[in-house]
Amino acid sequence: MIDMTAFDQAWGSLRPHLIQKARGGVKAFPPERFEEVMRDYEANRGSIIPAPMKYTGSKAQPHYIGPLRRAMDLNPSKKTGGRRRMLEPFMGALNASANVNPGQRALVADYNRFMPEVFRRIQNNDMILDMEPFMQDGVVPKQTYYESIRGAVPKGRRTREKDGFNSTWDTLIPNSFNDYLRREKEGEELSEQEMRDMLEQYARYQRMAWRGDARMPQGWANQTSNAPQFKFPAGSKIDYGVNAPVYRNFDIRSGMDFADFFKLGLDPDDDFLFLDSPYAGGEGANYDENMPWEAQELLAELAGEQAAEGMPVVATNNPIVAPLYEKHGFKTQLLGRPDRYRNYDQKQPLVKPEAIMHNLDDFDWFENHPDMKFASEDPFEQAWGLITKGKGKFKGYAKNTISDRPKRQGKAKAWGISRKVKRGRTARRYKRNKTRGNVRPAMRRQLGAGGKRQSTKR
Repeated sequence: MIDMTAFDQAWGSLRPHLIQKARGGVKAFPPERFEEVMRDYEANRGSIIPAPMKYTGSKAQPHYIGPLRRAMDLNPSKKTGGRRRMLEPFMGALNASANVNPGQRALVADYNRFMPEVFRRIQNNDMILDMEPFMQDGVVPKQTYYESIRGAVPKGRRTREKDGFNSTWDTLIPNSFNDYLRREKEGEELSEQEMRDMLEQYARYQRMAWRGDARMPQGWANQTSNAPQFKFPAGSKIDYGVNAPVYRNFDIRSGMDFADFFKLGLDPDDDFLFLDSPYAGGEGANYDENMPWEAQELLAELAGEQAAEGMPVVATNNPIVAPLYEKHGFKTQLLGRPDRYRNYDQKQPLVKPEAIMHNLDDFDWFENHPDMKFASEDPFEQAWGLITKGKGKFKGYAKNTISDRPKRQGKAKAWGISRKVKRGRTARRYKRNKTRGNVRPAMRRQLGAGGKRQSTKR
């Protein structure tokens, strides 16, 4: 049975906040479901503590959290007999650690230097975002919101000045997020208050990003959106301090490479390692430049060393990475998840495989989630599905192009006859103008609406 003390404390603090969000119309657990949530957690069925920040690639789903909780429960610490410390070198929005070890021990880090600092301030009950400066008539318009944080208009609108926003990165609005980044790049040391303000700007930027992917190409915030507005039914201020109990005993490191994380003195007898690194290859893998294949190989090797010493390890990635872990004794199970990047057929959504690699003895990831198991684990079927990108699936017989051929030929002939007189008239006009030495008449598409073909360019 799971020790519920820390979880009870965390939920006790979150309860009033989530009730307020539910009454305000924001998606959250309604009040009547809290007891059910507690029972679900104890039974390892995967109810989720909502993360205060969004982040792309989130694992806040029952088919990830439920098995992780069960794996943690089945592998107690060899030192204390209680729960192990959770290790996450790719913390993201901390969905895994916050749901597996809420309020308990965790060592987490990320290469992103901003997100861990945001969670540190949440941990210290020191993060309140005031949206009032960005609100107009009770809502936050997305276009002006993003432009305020960027301090400039996006590249697509650089040819014009709009609402006082400058058009180049060199002349940014003072104290905007990109202005702080520019000053840092130029070697300027920001004050403590400016660092706090920059972090809050990032938190605002990240919170509103589509699917939690705050785009920062070449180190600049350049998110843009033409959607109309954000709504805040519960008010203009967002207090993240209510989430502090969830991260009470977390050791959060920022700007740390995963190779340095493995040098922090990990204990195979007392730690549980979860690796949710940027996925290798495939559509939707937007971070290949940050996690090249050589880094994937190194990560698998480091994970294998910890597994060899007895540490429970779970890793998620694209199936093409599975052989790197299997040679270190890991077992691979395939999870089927909707392919958001190729799901053009809503009636029969495409499902792509996702590899769950672990070294857990007699452990079935899909024991409580059999419907999430990928339909085929045959290597050929996996390869064929990835190569054809869903095109190899049967979607009905193709249209017969022979039976209606006479009909199509007749239509083409009728169209040709109807255009014969006009073609001849145009040909004679071109020939006459050429003989007279006039400039060739401008094409109709160059004349604009209402233009006549007889018009010429002088």
